[in-house]
Amino acid sequence: MKSLRFWCLAAILAVPVAASGAEDGPLRILLLGDSTTIGSVCRQVEPKGLHLEDVIRLLLAAQKDLPPTEVINQGRDGELIHGLLSSGRYDRDIVPLKHFDYIFIRYGLNDMARREKFEENFPKDYSDLIARLRGDFPKAVLVPMTIIPYMTPERDERVNGLIRKVAGAEHLPLFDVYTRYQAELAHGPNMLNYRRYPIEKIPEKDRAWVAPFVRDGRVTVMDNRLDAHFRDLPGWFGDRHPNPAGYHVIGDETARFLSRRIREKKGTTAGARPQKAAGLKASGLEYIDTGFENASPLWYDFADDGTVLVHLIYDHERSSPNRAAGHFHFRLIARPGSQLALEFRNLENVWNGRKGSIARELKTAVVSRDGKTWKTVILERLPGDRVRLAVTMPGPELYVARVEPYRLSDLDQWLATIRNHPLVEITPIGKTVEGRALQIVRVGRSEAPHRVFLRARAHPWEAGGNWIVQGLVDRLLTGDDQARKCLDRYCVYVLPMANKDGVAHGRTRFNLRGKDLNRNWDRPADPVLAPENHALETWLESMIQQGKRPDLALELHNDGSGQFHISRPPVAGLVQHVERMKILERLLRKHTWFTEGATNESFRNPGTLGEGWLERYGIDAAVHEFNANWIAGLNDHPSGAHWRHYGDRLTRVFLDYFETRLPTASADGWPAQNSVPAPSPARLAS
Repeated sequence: MKSLRFWCLAAILAVPVAASGAEDGPLRILLLGDSTTIGSVCRQVEPKGLHLEDVIRLLLAAQKDLPPTEVINQGRDGELIHGLLSSGRYDRDIVPLKHFDYIFIRYGLNDMARREKFEENFPKDYSDLIARLRGDFPKAVLVPMTIIPYMTPERDERVNGLIRKVAGAEHLPLFDVYTRYQAELAHGPNMLNYRRYPIEKIPEKDRAWVAPFVRDGRVTVMDNRLDAHFRDLPGWFGDRHPNPAGYHVIGDETARFLSRRIREKKGTTAGARPQKAAGLKASGLEYIDTGFENASPLWYDFADDGTVLVHLIYDHERSSPNRAAGHFHFRLIARPGSQLALEFRNLENVWNGRKGSIARELKTAVVSRDGKTWKTVILERLPGDRVRLAVTMPGPELYVARVEPYRLSDLDQWLATIRNHPLVEITPIGKTVEGRALQIVRVGRSEAPHRVFLRARAHPWEAGGNWIVQGLVDRLLTGDDQARKCLDRYCVYVLPMANKDGVAHGRTRFNLRGKDLNRNWDRPADPVLAPENHALETWLESMIQQGKRPDLALELHNDGSGQFHISRPPVAGLVQHVERMKILERLLRKHTWFTEGATNESFRNPGTLGEGWLERYGIDAAVHEFNANWIAGLNDHPSGAHWRHYGDRLTRVFLDYFETRLPTASADGWPAQNSVPAPSPARLAS
């Protein structure tokens, strides 16, 4: 049966297709790029498989209203643009190919690694290549492409940002394959890359039986078949080149891009749904860009009336039906002055096994012409768990986000401004799933009488917490009389961004291994599935062993209500804990714009940091939500500036709290400050 399928496919590939849509033969498409374009390792392992050019051609051929195509792949391993032009390969291999209708250009990875003065020379090299192609192939549509997710999101964005600038300066259509590829990785972070690993790093006992998989001194497989044996070897997933599945993603997205362009050039529409192309033209939208830091994975199409249907992509909880979509952050590219209607779809989240649409909480969004200065716009709730946004384009581009974004780069820039302050200590405590450093920021003297801990961004979309901790820390570092008085009374420990991977990838709730970092605090953290929580837990237990147990801990979040969550698990000293939290609530009302109130007496929040730290470590802890749509105490929509001001005012709240709160000594029912619960067997095993 397998051989029959192969020969049928071979026959399909061999049969010439009538040139129904082209007068001078098939449309000719050229692919230029590096190893992620040519896929040489895939060709070695599966020489008769479908490769990138085959996927594109067959997908286009399946659309009967399109002309036949010929796709030529001229990618080369290790190639950078400067090498293509300076080595003579361009003149030798590309120019003689003569006529092309479309030329796709995907470079940047090797350029970044090997081109001197990359930021300066790469755009120049790119423009030089475009000039050469325009001269040698004057009838071709040139299409700069983003790279695929390959390095860290920040490094990927350095490359893609320059590509976008070149495309804009050269007035060329940018083809963003990064967003689709990244969205597919939500189904499994290693599903689209092959595994290529040095044989000498394989345990010696396994080297004989893996011999059939060895090529050029490396174990090479196109899928996950050996992951069960070697997934824990350092660097097993390190090679990020696409496997055949990855090339199907690239090919599918390329075929979609091409089919639309070909139809537009022909002046026709897709036969099955002609109104869709008309809707695109009527909308004025050219493109939705998500190829930048913290952008949300999504896909979009058009309703018959031109409404842009924006489909958010869920992230999923491990071993659970739970899923989340609610973060959005993208850039509209459209005709200036055009009026766009966007309708958000895929809002039916699942929590605790039950569907609960996030549509009821989506009341506002923010927009920005430059990605820096934001203003609030109102969203319209539609029947059927849909939400509508109407905007008029103030220029050729407009950023749209759920709340004012706070990205990894924003955190890094802020930390750089405070790192050398004598009152600041920044301590690495561990790493995320993808290896990003987790850091505790201490402000003040470690021997201060009291300690406050704050954590932000356990859920990636909830940027408010980052603005708050930044406002708090900046206020404490002003050096004025009140700041000195605060730091005489307490010091602050901050984990400013708990879910860095989720923020980088534009996720909504879970970490990259499907764990909610604000759950499961009622048990020891799993160091493999939730390394972010394991690192924080290890730090906390070390602090307790040193006699520096936090006196107060706040977990900062965004939602649609903005309440102060006081949990009431059945623990010793609960009455006193609740009274202290009521004191804190009164001080929040006194010194900040907080008015939303606290949870009632029956409220439980099992597994959250607020409840888990209270149960396991005897720490007064609570979850503080902030309404993402409205600040009742200010009669205004929230912004980064509003949240920074809240952090500023928290400094006075904590000062008064430690002057008025009830004691937390062991007589109160809590463990003594120099004790820590014994590690559980599971903890010891980890």
